[in-house]
Amino acid sequence: MKQDAMHDETRPSHWEQHALNWRHVGLPLRPAGQDVRIMESLLAVHLDQAARVLLLGVTPELARLRWPDRTHLLAVDRSAGMIQRVWPGDALALDAQVIRGDWNALPLSDGCRDAVIGDGFYTPLAYPSDYHRLGRELARVLRPGGLYLIRAFVRPDAAESLEVIEADLLAGRIGTVHALKWRLAMLLHDDLATGVRLDTVWRLWDALRAQPAVADRLRQWPAEEVATLEAYRGEPGRYTFPTLTELRAALAPDFTELDCRVPDYELGDRCPILLLKTR
Repeated sequence: MKQDAMHDETRPSHWEQHALNWRHVGLPLRPAGQDVRIMESLLAVHLDQAARVLLLGVTPELARLRWPDRTHLLAVDRSAGMIQRVWPGDALALDAQVIRGDWNALPLSDGCRDAVIGDGFYTPLAYPSDYHRLGRELARVLRPGGLYLIRAFVRPDAAESLEVIEADLLAGRIGTVHALKWRLAMLLHDDLATGVRLDTVWRLWDALRAQPAVADRLRQWPAEEVATLEAYRGEPGRYTFPTLTELRAALAPDFTELDCRVPDYELGDRCPILLLKTR
C-alpha cells in the first residue's frame, strides 16, 4: 500500500519536531530582546514580589525574565520533547518547576496564581472555541484581578498579496526565513474557522523555492533555519491568526485589557504584547 504523505508515522509529531528545531528558530517566532524589555517593564509596574506565576509552554526567554523577588514560576507544556530540549531548568535564577499537562485542565486550584504569561500559544488553537475554553480555564486559576501577559501573533487587517511578498523577498526586504514563513501563512489564511493548514504553507514555499531567483536568495540565509519549513510538509495541523481586533474579542469575556505594546522589529506589528487582568 502506498503510504499517505499526509500521515507519515515515522516522523516526529509537530511539536516534537519543533523541539528538535528550536535552536534554529528565530525572530519573530521567538521573543526578541525588545519583547523581553517590554514584558519586564510591565511586570515591574504591575506584579508584586513573591508572585505565583504560571508559564504556558517552556519559552526560555520568558522563563529567564527578571522577575520580582521571590517569584515562583510553574511552567506547563504537554510536549515531552519541548520540556526535555527547551526548558532551561537549573539555569534559572528563581524558584521554578515544569510539569507536563493540558492547559485546558490545569492541575491547579481556583485562584492560586497571581499571573499567567505565554508566547504565541494561541496560534495552534481553533478560533473562537479553543480561545474561549482556554480563557475560562486561565481565569479560573488566576486570583481576582490576576495578570495575563501574552505575546500573540496576529494577521494584518488588510491581506497582502503573494506578488508583494515575492518582491520583498527578492529585494532583500525580508530579514529571516521565519518572517517569510509567517507572511506566507497569513497570506494563505482562510476565514478564522478554517485558519491555514501547515502543509498548504509548505506547498507554496516549495513552489517558491523552485524559482531560480528565489533559490539564490534563500542561500543567503542559514540552511538550518531554512530547513525548519520542512516540519510543515505533510502536516495536517492548522494555525489561526486573528486580527488584533478579533483577538481582543476572544479575550474580552474573561479579561480586561490594561496595556498593549507593539515592538518595532520586522513584523513587530503582527506580534503585539498585551497585558490584561481577570474581570
